[in-house]
Amino acid sequence: MNGLKDPIIRFLELIIRWVRMDLFFPSLIALASAWCFIDVAADVYTRDDITVYDEWIVSLINQVANLYQTRFVVMITDFGSALTIFTLLLVIVAAFTLLKRRRDGLFLFLSTGIGALLTVLIKELFYRSRPVLEAPVHQEVGYSFPSGHAAISTCFYGALLYWFIINTRSWVLKVITGLLVFSLVMTIGLTRIYLGVHYPSDVLAGFMLGLFCLNLSIILVYKPIPISFKRWPVRRNLQSQ
Repeated sequence: MNGLKDPIIRFLELIIRWVRMDLFFPSLIALASAWCFIDVAADVYTRDDITVYDEWIVSLINQVANLYQTRFVVMITDFGSALTIFTLLLVIVAAFTLLKRRRDGLFLFLSTGIGALLTVLIKELFYRSRPVLEAPVHQEVGYSFPSGHAAISTCFYGALLYWFIINTRSWVLKVITGLLVFSLVMTIGLTRIYLGVHYPSDVLAGFMLGLFCLNLSIILVYKPIPISFKRWPVRRNLQSQ
């Protein structure tokens, strides 16, 4: 009986230690977003019902799109383009380096870099074609799943937001900035659907992949998680109950 009880106690110790850590929420978000991404990816791979809704939504939006709106939407979607984000990334990382804040620069670079790398690899793995429309309002090349704009925007702007939050005391500024960044990233993702270059599931998967990469980078750079099955002090409390 003691042989069975000992592994259970150790497992409970690990769970309690995890909950008590400062990075509990980033690790929880990373796990949740990874699970959501895998779920969407599995549905896309098996062509589940989600793909039917994908085609219906993209076709419906394409019918109401017009030239005037498209010009404005393209301006917004460019905030999530690789050219824009990596240009900003190089400038900000260089500024962090000059200010001797290399850790912050590494965090921003790692979050965006991991997101971009995984996006390219997964696109090649799924090789999902982009939506085919009778009257496309915008054309792009490459594979569709997941949305690179959604993923990399979440990684880059999310990393900037996290850096701002941990370096700002005012909760008012934190909330306002958070809402602005959230609105920007969400709008970039929605523009990809409006332009007919991505299905909704591509964008959703991009957001989930971006959240995973962002929170993984927080864990790796700011405070690595000490995962171990050592006999922590909490063990005495568990055994005494």
